[in-house]
Amino acid sequence: MINSPIEGFIFVHCPSVDGRFIRANEILKFKEEENMSKEKIKVTSAEIIVTCKPKKNPYYEIKYLEVGKDEYIIGYGSYDLGIVNNWYNNYFEIVTEELTPAERIRRLEEKKATLELQIKNQEKYNKIRKIGDDFALAVKALQDSGFSRDEAMQIFIVSNASIMIPPFSKR
Repeated sequence: MINSPIEGFIFVHCPSVDGRFIRANEILKFKEEENMSKEKIKVTSAEIIVTCKPKKNPYYEIKYLEVGKDEYIIGYGSYDLGIVNNWYNNYFEIVTEELTPAERIRRLEEKKATLELQIKNQEKYNKIRKIGDDFALAVKALQDSGFSRDEAMQIFIVSNASIMIPPFSKR
């Protein structure tokens, strides 16, 4: 290893024809012994995310939420998953927030309300989808009987107007 021209980075002399320097396992932000002495970042959640452009290698980063903050931070990135995994294991400490019972109840009620809304929206979607599926099948059957597409659609709509209109008028 050679002292880096950039402070804090580790380079290895490459046995290439032109004698260039290459990075060892990506450019490391700090020397290993300095990192080990630092206190871990306390987070409430952390995960490794992957981004990839077409015809490029995947790039791994850590998305984390520091204790007491509202916005996620994305950092500690590399093309080498092993390095990112090492950073995840060695530099982050996942802690649980100490919540009062009232705060826990409030958060659970918010989650419950969100889930109930999702279920209600899914039920509406399923009803509308069923009507659409019925419409497509009926039109296809009428077309198979010899009607044109437009005639088949008009016949279906007129014969099922009382069924089709109410779900759409409740928006």
